[in-house]
Amino acid sequence: MVNDDAPIYPGTAPGYRRPETAVWQGKPNQIINWRIFGLTAVVIGLSGYLLPWPWSALSLLMFLPLLWQYAVAATTRYELSTQRLTVTRGPLWKRTSEIELYRIEDTGADANPLYRIAGVGTVHLFTSDRSDPTLAIEAIPDYEHHRDTIRDLVERARRAKGVRIIE
Repeated sequence: MVNDDAPIYPGTAPGYRRPETAVWQGKPNQIINWRIFGLTAVVIGLSGYLLPWPWSALSLLMFLPLLWQYAVAATTRYELSTQRLTVTRGPLWKRTSEIELYRIEDTGADANPLYRIAGVGTVHLFTSDRSDPTLAIEAIPDYEHHRDTIRDLVERARRAKGVRIIE
């Protein structure tokens, strides 16, 4: 049984909980949609050149998946606080998932050449969370700094909760 009146942080009064403060919030860069943007440009360009008028107009339907992917990226939000990472996704149906920072086991970062040109990268999180065992924070600026910030916050959260990882 958990005693809710016990101090969570040593040297504090019973029932005291440090307030959760926001550290960073952001959204992915639209560069993540480079494939669909490029494919749409090629299909519309070629169909306008190679097909007669009524059929070339059908290529405009390629804008529908492009608009959908644009909306997905535009409505994705990452929020990092001192205790959790919250990811909200979805232009129509919103899905929000939270990962307690003490559950993050490992981090990584990468940036493909196109991302590097755009000045963004991806932070990968490997967690013990059942609903999100791996999470990618995609196409964010200053990704290496954010990865280091997450690592520091993870260590603080583990110390505060008394969590140790046994390998």
